[in-house]
Amino acid sequence: MLNAILSGKRRGLNFAGEEDNPELANATEDLLTASVFERVLYLSRIPFARVISRILGLASDNLTFSIRETDIELIEDAYFWPRWPANERGERGWVEPDCFMRFNDFDLLIEAKRYDFLQQYPAQWARELRSYGLKYGAGVKHLVFLAVGGVEVTSFQNHRTFLRQWRSYDSLAPFFDRFDARLTIIGLKWRELFFILEGAVGETQSASSDCRIMRDVRRAMEYHGFWLGKPEYFSDFAPSINPFRLGNLRGAQQAVSVAGWQRPPPLFDDFASQVGAAIDLNLTESLKWIPHRIPSA
Repeated sequence: MLNAILSGKRRGLNFAGEEDNPELANATEDLLTASVFERVLYLSRIPFARVISRILGLASDNLTFSIRETDIELIEDAYFWPRWPANERGERGWVEPDCFMRFNDFDLLIEAKRYDFLQQYPAQWARELRSYGLKYGAGVKHLVFLAVGGVEVTSFQNHRTFLRQWRSYDSLAPFFDRFDARLTIIGLKWRELFFILEGAVGETQSASSDCRIMRDVRRAMEYHGFWLGKPEYFSDFAPSINPFRLGNLRGAQQAVSVAGWQRPPPLFDDFASQVGAAIDLNLTESLKWIPHRIPSA
């Protein structure tokens, strides 16, 4: 499906007109999640284990098990959008985390968001943690909760700061006691995840299949507008939206609105002088200009 979409063969896939239809925004989020994490699971044993171990290593002080790549290679199972009961009686709906992987020493629960702007919210994390506890038992096995996208400060930048921020929420605090220290929360931007993947594959004598997998991951992320290069005017802490794809500015505007900013984040100011004249947009104005001045796709 990925190559069909990248080649413009989207008829019948419910992606046509996604830019103008808010109801399809979740579809692109799900496509991004599946395109990346399906391919993580396709990696050969050593690169796969190295990717997971490096993610875990960002929070090694908060783990109750030893990180051993030989154990991580033996993944037990993986699920996309599993449906778990929201409460003991299975009433009032279901909970669907984006991805769930089971290993011998720990479980990995992944909640992904479409953009690297602030989109994660603690109430959803609390529902998923509660549902996991009902399904598998809180504290029976160490749970690693990985938030990808939608976070501002990340574990890659400073895990202690990230953890202190999210532990302060009243809806999440009880779960750290309920899981009896067997809960670790890690946050990454999509761009940071890509560099972890790229490093793990590049530092091993990877098979050609692993190189093709990484090529697909890069293409999928670039299709969704993520800037994977490192121009001088991009800060390591800046949102990873590719400014040179005009279509993505609609999505960026929506994401910034979700984040609650009243004006564009610093990234817009940073590249305004670089490309503002070329695309005839004043990127330092209020966000109000975006729906009116971006040309139709």
